[in-house]
Amino acid sequence: MKTHFLLSLVAAVLVNSVALAEKFPLSGGELEKQADAIVVATIDHIRVEAEPSQIERARGNSDWGIYLTLRLETIEKGDVSGTQVEARCFRIRYRRTSWEYISPSGHRPIPATGTRVRVYLEKEDSLWGVVLPNGIMPLDGNAQDASEVTQLRSRAFTYFLPIEEWWLLIIVSVPALACLTLIVCCCRRRQLQKRKPRVTEIG
Repeated sequence: MKTHFLLSLVAAVLVNSVALAEKFPLSGGELEKQADAIVVATIDHIRVEAEPSQIERARGNSDWGIYLTLRLETIEKGDVSGTQVEARCFRIRYRRTSWEYISPSGHRPIPATGTRVRVYLEKEDSLWGVVLPNGIMPLDGNAQDASEVTQLRSRAFTYFLPIEEWWLLIIVSVPALACLTLIVCCCRRRQLQKRKPRVTEIG
């Protein structure tokens, strides 16, 4: 019974972690409910910036901020002024630790310039952001990412290895280095003792 309980507990934690790691695509109704504004527009321009993560805010986490310039055709919901609006999407650039990958990895799809889209927007301070994870719906059915997005290159971790692995290396390396230093010191003492001339007493 205890084994079954522990297995159930572990399974529940894993399922919860997966749910936190990636938001499942929302239905049209869910997107509409979450959005502050809904527009039909054409993507005129894509701008990509490397910037601190707005999801995992600890120092050392980074995302690709992907800014879409949208030429507006129809406003279906909300108050959006002007003929153009810029909306932010993102993709992960890198994270410090493995655990910090347990968060949304970005928007999908992010179509190419010239694509007509319906975009579900939410207000982020004074800027517009796209509702995660599928707040951009291509009206021509082409769900492929733009070349500007597919060409983005990232490394997995801020310090090439996750921080938890660096701690493991330190824990293993420090005693090993201490032992090695002790062995070297002992060897040098023995060599010095062998080289030391013997003093013969004359009596």
